Amino acid sequence: MIKSFIPNILTLLNLICGCFSIAFAFQFQFDAVLILVLFGVLLDYLDGLAARLLNAESNFGKHLDSLSDIITSGIVPGIVVYQMFKLSGNKVIDFDLNNYISPVLDLDLVFSISPIAFIAFLITAGSATRLAKFNIVDYTDEFEGLPTPANAIFFVSLPILMDNLYLIESKQYLLNNITLITLILSSVILMNVPFRLFSLRLSLSKYDYNIFTSETYFSEGYGENVDYFRFTKLYDSLNNYLSQFNNTNLISGIQFYKLYQNQKEKPTKSANPVRDNIWVDYFNSSINMSANKGFEYNHKSKLVVGSEYMPFKSFLQPIIGTVMIDLGGTIRSMGTQHESERKVFKHSLKELKTIPIVCYETIYGEYVANYVELGANFISIITNDSWWGDTPGHRHLLSYARLRAIENRRYIIRSANSGISAIINEVGEYQAILPFDEKGIISGSAHTINKRTFYSRNGDYIARLSILISVLLLLLSFSKVKE
Repeated sequence: MIKSFIPNILTLLNLICGCFSIAFAFQFQFDAVLILVLFGVLLDYLDGLAARLLNAESNFGKHLDSLSDIITSGIVPGIVVYQMFKLSGNKVIDFDLNNYISPVLDLDLVFSISPIAFIAFLITAGSATRLAKFNIVDYTDEFEGLPTPANAIFFVSLPILMDNLYLIESKQYLLNNITLITLILSSVILMNVPFRLFSLRLSLSKYDYNIFTSETYFSEGYGENVDYFRFTKLYDSLNNYLSQFNNTNLISGIQFYKLYQNQKEKPTKSANPVRDNIWVDYFNSSINMSANKGFEYNHKSKLVVGSEYMPFKSFLQPIIGTVMIDLGGTIRSMGTQHESERKVFKHSLKELKTIPIVCYETIYGEYVANYVELGANFISIITNDSWWGDTPGHRHLLSYARLRAIENRRYIIRSANSGISAIINEVGEYQAILPFDEKGIISGSAHTINKRTFYSRNGDYIARLSILISVLLLLLSFSKVKE
């Protein structure tokens, strides 16, 4: 319980640094302001670091951090630039409120302000906007736009720079309304542009949040009993390995099976008979596992005809026998899961949410889009392409992955057995690639994106509408020919 207070104490110290900075800024003691802001920025970095190390990240801490940042990195640079406007010799206007207040209160109220100097507080408004967006958007390693601490350091450094002996000539240019307004507007834009610039946050383990392996990576023999997987030797081995890396989740392919005993009737459509009253369902599955959260799984739902299931099995099997096995397929039926049972794989500690697409499912655009609608901020594809051999097939399947990235504006991590493994960005470009039939490991980063595209929300709506219009036009052309 105590460890949860440590990051918040550091955050409050950052806030206090901001308050002292405000006092010194009004007294034109800019050297003290710079020191306090630098110290506040350091505390801002340390509170996040402490929260991650102590596993004490919380919404309370997140909002407290933003409130502290708006003081140290928002209000303070606004006041510093306001004072620079005053130093530049701008006209100061006196507002005498005594005529309005004196009849009610016996006060002497005269305010001296420089109207143009209030433009400086656009920095504060821009910082507040950025921090508000940060609170409602999930980021991992890199943020969009210029970080507010970096922006604050820049502006509170300006008065120090213009008094430097080597830069004294720059003073006349810095204490200029056009220069100051240009810098202010530029900073507001840079803080809020939807592009990745850089971040003052350092990730402790940038590339170890997720490990991906290919489809059916664990598929020895009949596979693993889904009801008792937690008690298997494989589970213990994986758990012992992952316990060395608290930040790491494993997403992998696996073959599961489910036994049904004492069942006279076929328990599911896909169940295969074993012997009297015993049935089994086989699943081509994916798992998400970590040492501190256990495991979760999904079953592949789009099966390959002839390879993973046989349509009209009761009618065709007596006729064609085991011909499908001879072609590399199976005469047993694989099980699937209902749409309502689909799960987004969530990282045990980070705000990373992915959908586990297995091989052949890649070609179904609307199926993937429906998965994204469940809340995934990136897509993972695990596939076994070895059965394609060196044919165009595995390259075509990779191209479908690029389409899914573009349609949903999501990064894709693709792990392929003997195929092409790749990291694909949200516009379908390869960020990293492991060529066909090469052994190796891809180590890289993928960004999370939470915005939903039109296709993610509506699927093949445009395609259906286009088909409908085409049919209507075709019918219309036939009617004209008949006339």
